[in-house]
Amino acid sequence: MPWEKEQYCKDLVKFVEVVGRYDQSDIIYNGLGILHNVSYQFQYSNSNRLEIKDIELRMHKKTSGTIPSEVQSLSIYIDCLCDIDLTIDPNDRDIINHYSLQLVIMGYSSNGEYLNCWHLDKDIPPTGLGTHNHTHPSYHFQAGGHRAEGLNTGQLLLLGAPRLPHPPMDIFLAIHFVICNFFGKKDFPFLEYLFADTEYQDILARAKQRMFDPYFQAFKEGCKHQDFNIGKVFPLAV
Repeated sequence: MPWEKEQYCKDLVKFVEVVGRYDQSDIIYNGLGILHNVSYQFQYSNSNRLEIKDIELRMHKKTSGTIPSEVQSLSIYIDCLCDIDLTIDPNDRDIINHYSLQLVIMGYSSNGEYLNCWHLDKDIPPTGLGTHNHTHPSYHFQAGGHRAEGLNTGQLLLLGAPRLPHPPMDIFLAIHFVICNFFGKKDFPFLEYLFADTEYQDILARAKQRMFDPYFQAFKEGCKHQDFNIGKVFPLAV
């Protein structure tokens, strides 16, 4: 079963171990220690709600295309909440009740700190006969968020749109997403070995089975799923 709790908790511990096997400089590994505590607490809880906060991945350099150019290092913070209901038939409905993924990127320079943030949310449909004022894919990435409120944005314009369709990600996929988008293989060559590790691949495969497989069935011909259908996951396609 994709959402078997014991396996998930084992994967949390194993994930940290596998990353540490290759990350000799502790660039990513140092931020993953919290997963040990999360694994223990989740395994012995009576809930299927998993909330992980304040995972920090540090880069002692900037990624390509960084603005302002004087930024010299980055910290990426990951918060992930996923609450599931195993009484729901996954072949008919989405078993995820509540979901949120927050990415906060801090840039550091001699002149101060800079902030960028993204969040991946599950849509909350309007009640009754109400409709959204804008397009709302069932799961969507969106720039900004409450962490950006009140900042001095200078000439930078921040908007709540667009909401970009994207499948939900658990903590394994979220960390892998950050690594793939911020940590270049040329600068961090150990990633080639990490990504080739069969235990790392197996953990990601189970995560994709949980999070991606239900979502992508929306694109199959004849899909009759109530939540994962083309009209909900990619409204512009209909």
